[in-house]
Amino acid sequence: MFPKVEEVMTDVVIMDLVHSSDEFLHDLCGRAGVSGTMLHVRRSVFDSSLGETDVEVVVENEGGRHALLIENKIDAPVMTMQFERYQLRGRAGIESGSWISYKVVLFSPNGYFAHLSEEHRRHVDIHLPYEEVIDFAAKRPAFAFKKALLEAAVEGHRRGYVKIADESVMTFYRGYFDIASREFPQLRMEEPVLKGMGSTWVIFPPLNGMRRVSVVHKYMEIGCELSVPTRDVPGFCDAVRPFLDGDMVLRETKTIAYVNIRTPPTHHLDPFEEAAPKIRTALAALDRLRAFSERPEVFQVIRRFAVL
Repeated sequence: MFPKVEEVMTDVVIMDLVHSSDEFLHDLCGRAGVSGTMLHVRRSVFDSSLGETDVEVVVENEGGRHALLIENKIDAPVMTMQFERYQLRGRAGIESGSWISYKVVLFSPNGYFAHLSEEHRRHVDIHLPYEEVIDFAAKRPAFAFKKALLEAAVEGHRRGYVKIADESVMTFYRGYFDIASREFPQLRMEEPVLKGMGSTWVIFPPLNGMRRVSVVHKYMEIGCELSVPTRDVPGFCDAVRPFLDGDMVLRETKTIAYVNIRTPPTHHLDPFEEAAPKIRTALAALDRLRAFSERPEVFQVIRRFAVL
């Protein structure tokens, strides 16, 4: 549907959400520790020599005005002092009387924030992940277009980076592979060769001879999933739903249905002795999903609906 999602498009998504959904605005303000009614929302604001604010949201309550200064990123590189200049603009707004408080918000895919250096991250007060907004929109049919647009942006982020080997990620993957190959050989994890900073999914080989059906561990995000590409996502979900275990939930995108088991998130920068128990929990969940896909009744549903 979207060959390439530009940041201007997701600027408009968040502007529309804060303008049209009181619930979304309340949640965003709650993250900032403020409340109030919206006074204005503006895009591409140049009010000083301190640079541009992608989206400026100002709310007002009996105490005064409060600003949310939003930088929106999909995969564009961070400019020198970019988030520090947001802080400078926020303080300048207090000094000029434009607002009495402010927060700097990064609106981006989880993978973008995860790889932001501490030099930049320390100037970000709030991270609003695209993925959380997708979850919000998924519960509200009127926001289906916004959900699809953000999903395409997340996918574009994952595909868009140039893979450069990163030692911390490689160390994590080697440890992960060691546990998987010794304790869960049936998952047939392939030995990692080149993993860059954007490698936050562990994708396992295809299942049951079906070239595009696999299990995947999204270790910084939503856990473990059985991924089934299909031209009829609702049909697959309706057919497989009666066979789900109690902790399995279905997730839908335009072209892929997922059977999800939530597992504790981890990070490749965590000490490996802390990550290892979470990895074992995830591998056990992945093995359950593998076994689930092999149940005769489930296998028949997958064969019927999957794009093989």
